[in-house]
Amino acid sequence: MRRCMDGFTLIELVTVIVLMSIVSLAGVEIIRYTADSYDKMMGRQTLGNSARIATDRISRELRAALPGSARVANDCIEFIPINAAGNYLDIPVETAATSFQAVPLNPGQAAATGRVAVYPVSSSVYNLANNILSGNATVGAPDGNNEIMVSMAVAHSFPNESPNRRFYLVADPVSYCVDGDNLFRYQNYGVVTTQLSSAGLPASLPDRALLVDKVGSSVMPFAVTNVSLQRNAIVTVDLSFSEDGETINILHEVQLRNVP
Repeated sequence: MRRCMDGFTLIELVTVIVLMSIVSLAGVEIIRYTADSYDKMMGRQTLGNSARIATDRISRELRAALPGSARVANDCIEFIPINAAGNYLDIPVETAATSFQAVPLNPGQAAATGRVAVYPVSSSVYNLANNILSGNATVGAPDGNNEIMVSMAVAHSFPNESPNRRFYLVADPVSYCVDGDNLFRYQNYGVVTTQLSSAGLPASLPDRALLVDKVGSSVMPFAVTNVSLQRNAIVTVDLSFSEDGETINILHEVQLRNVP
């Protein structure tokens, strides 16, 4: 009695191996393509996060800038941050004095320090000879008449009254500069008449801080459109961010306060 033996021939086995190899190669390509797409997506997300961090930080600070203080040069934007604002009762205009009376800056206002600015209408605020900015000053707590005393370290007289009797208590200027493929924030370098480039600003922490890297080339990263009777002053931020062949361009506008 003959026994029947079932099995694979060599040709069938080779055929199966070839087909499985083709399927495996296709699966590897699909996985590689998926992983590459994921890496590119994460790269775009990283660039998007960098762009958002940069524009949000710059926008937030610019919205609290002293009117007329935003200026642009050498891929840098400079402005003077406002610490507080209020209304004065009287200020020294014709004769220098070391103090003046004002209403409280806000309910429960504690003592505060900074320079005093009155009626800033242009970038001439940086020229201390114009007297728009005082030297260091201290704002005291409200007295029994609910008034505050603003005391200046050096006797000072302001060139003009403010139509709204407004004064600002401000910090020293801040700059943002594109230097190479980095965006830096600079502080604590004082008030200078002619705007500095990144080469003339602080070169190390804590006065130079890296905000974001991978900044691509831009003809004009910052621009200021001055205030007019029809609109507010506007700062345009034009930045690009590049990495591994991926580029994101950001064009963002910030409206500035214009009430001197």
